[in-house]
Amino acid sequence: MNPVATRLTILIVCLGWLSCAWQAALPAQSTFKVPSQYKKVQAAIDAANNLDVVLVDPGTYPENLDFKGKRITVKSTGGPTVTVLDGKLQGSVVTFRSGENSRSVLEGFTLKNGSGTVNGTKSFGGGIYCREASPVIAGNIITGNLLSTSDGSGGGIYCFRAAPVIRNNVITGNVATSDGGGVYLHIASATVIGNQILKNSTNKYGGGICCNYATPLIQDNEVVDNVASDGGGLSCLTSSTATVVNNIFLRNFVVGLGGGIHVSASKPILTNNTVYNNFAKTAGGGILCDIGSIVTLTNTIVWGNTAPFGQEMYVTSLTNPTVTCCNIKGGWSGTGNINLLPHFADTAADDMHLLHTCPCVNAGTNSAPGLPAVDFEGDARVSLTTVDMGADEFYDHLYVTGNVTPGGKIQVKFTGLPGSLLILGIGSATLTNPIKIPGYGLLWLFPPISLIGMGKMSLSGIFVFNFTIPGTYPLGVDLPLQAMIGNRLSNLEMLQVR
Repeated sequence: MNPVATRLTILIVCLGWLSCAWQAALPAQSTFKVPSQYKKVQAAIDAANNLDVVLVDPGTYPENLDFKGKRITVKSTGGPTVTVLDGKLQGSVVTFRSGENSRSVLEGFTLKNGSGTVNGTKSFGGGIYCREASPVIAGNIITGNLLSTSDGSGGGIYCFRAAPVIRNNVITGNVATSDGGGVYLHIASATVIGNQILKNSTNKYGGGICCNYATPLIQDNEVVDNVASDGGGLSCLTSSTATVVNNIFLRNFVVGLGGGIHVSASKPILTNNTVYNNFAKTAGGGILCDIGSIVTLTNTIVWGNTAPFGQEMYVTSLTNPTVTCCNIKGGWSGTGNINLLPHFADTAADDMHLLHTCPCVNAGTNSAPGLPAVDFEGDARVSLTTVDMGADEFYDHLYVTGNVTPGGKIQVKFTGLPGSLLILGIGSATLTNPIKIPGYGLLWLFPPISLIGMGKMSLSGIFVFNFTIPGTYPLGVDLPLQAMIGNRLSNLEMLQVR
């Protein structure tokens, strides 16, 4: 898994139609197009009514948007790499502060050059300011936002008394002058799921994410290369009760405490995370549990972290975390804990998939608190009889890293048992309902299918195939891949070509 690469998602299409009578009772939905009908995105928002859609064509729009409480969808037609909202360092790029709910959707933009919403000497939310609202923020790139005051929180996203869904975004290169370089959650119950939170920084707490009096669900995220004073990847502060599951905390850095995760006076549930190769200059390279914290750590890998005190974990006095079925370098007391070198697919390439030889396979507990039904990329939990440790669940598996663009070079990777025959199927962009092949699994690809014989799985349990996406492949069209690994059909991967 390369955290800088475009995340690949499993496409599951499920359409449900309302009755004709109910449809007739709903307001007619209108579409407002930018720039063909409205030159500015904000003008289209102002013209729209609840349930309307604002569609924005590729281009750069130097604007600061306010949803003004409207239950509308604002979406790009070409995706975030070609559709840019530029805040011009004149405030938050996008604002939700008028009771927006889950029907208020922002999707498919790059948000940059936000300076935050100023309140006195403080500024909040360089990319997005969300106050007492619950919108959906999905599929965006939130980058290069810098708060304008010396006391500013939420370089990428700021949430106060809010419950947004923050899903499948890339949140990278944002700077907070106080807390929460990537995301700051204050008295918030946000759902932060499936994001790449990369290379953000802050002068205080939470380079990637900071929780303060917060009750969020933080799940399936890649939290990588963030920098802070304390809590390089994540800080849980002041009675926060975060549920943190299926995340990868990798190569985060602090000058103080908790390179990967920092907990102070809080009660987080940490389940099935991978905390690897983080660094703290003071204490707690992987995880630091500070005084007044009640930490429940289960099914988690904490390995290869660095600090002068407590390389993997540091626990202050009067703090006694409950640690169960974890793989912690150097060992840790508790039921089911181990101290065995984990076997990842390719740590040099940030690929944290488990190999079949990994001692973390089948070594967790199925009764872990907050245990989700799937792992960090959507594979079903419990592939054998017992859940694995870490963010990944071991399977005979197909996944892809690299540059998913026309002409881009990618690596198609297979994990599984040594000696298994490998056949790669490349389908058309059209999918139908899957065909169930007894004893093998679900065949998703729709003819015409190109089949490529790969040979056999190596002894290491990982096989890599280099592939170039055709230069003529159209933008915005998904490229489906599926493999036969031994006698089993693998998962379907839909490459989002952008």
